[in-house]
Amino acid sequence: MKKWNDKHKRQVRNLVLFFLAVLLISLALFGILWLTGVIYFDDGMHFSTELFKDVKGSFWAYPTFIAIQIVITILGCFIPGTSAAMIGAAVALWGSTWQTFLTCTVGVVLSSVGMDLVGRFGGSKAVIRLIGQKDYDEAVRLVSEKGYTYLPFMYLLPLFPDDALCMCAGIAKMNFWYHLLIIILFRSIGIATIVFGIGIIPYKEWLPFADHIYDWFVCLGVIVAYVMALLKISRIIDRKVTAWLEKRRNNGSK
Repeated sequence: MKKWNDKHKRQVRNLVLFFLAVLLISLALFGILWLTGVIYFDDGMHFSTELFKDVKGSFWAYPTFIAIQIVITILGCFIPGTSAAMIGAAVALWGSTWQTFLTCTVGVVLSSVGMDLVGRFGGSKAVIRLIGQKDYDEAVRLVSEKGYTYLPFMYLLPLFPDDALCMCAGIAKMNFWYHLLIIILFRSIGIATIVFGIGIIPYKEWLPFADHIYDWFVCLGVIVAYVMALLKISRIIDRKVTAWLEKRRNNGSK
């Protein structure tokens, strides 16, 4: 047990911190709903559906969600899928609309730039404490050597801890304007894939699951094929870029 604790104490600590952050955010959301009257107490707790629709449709709902999205994605930056989960929550609130896409894009871009700046101006010590010196050195090495080709494709997929990668890019001193460009372009494409992809998948019609198992497997197969195609393309581009840089170095040394 002691060996297991020594080996996994960072992961356990990160998970505990993440769940504490989620708890605090949940309490904050509960407080917002209570203050706006959506949740009220009268012989028990009640939920006003009509008032919730009014609050959800108000202008302030969008900046409030963006602020919550930034906080959660930064606190859970080392947990894969945190940004995707927040985007899914936005779709659940407002549906697959352009307002949802813009809201999520603003939140993701702001959190990504913030993580880059944290890494660029002193975030290395915090990262080392969270993931350890060995994993930190490996992450920075990968971003430094492969980041310019692999990072854009990583931003397209919800499988990677995107905000942590943004911090690593800042630590590795990747060109800020190049990084900002790929954040806006590729993370926006990734957000659009989730926001409008959820709307394309008729998941409500595929319930109960047992009656539409073939449809679910086909959908899963398409998603896996999409991920594999992106990884294949990134490897091809990386090989070509690496060969070009090697040839350029050899020509310069002659």
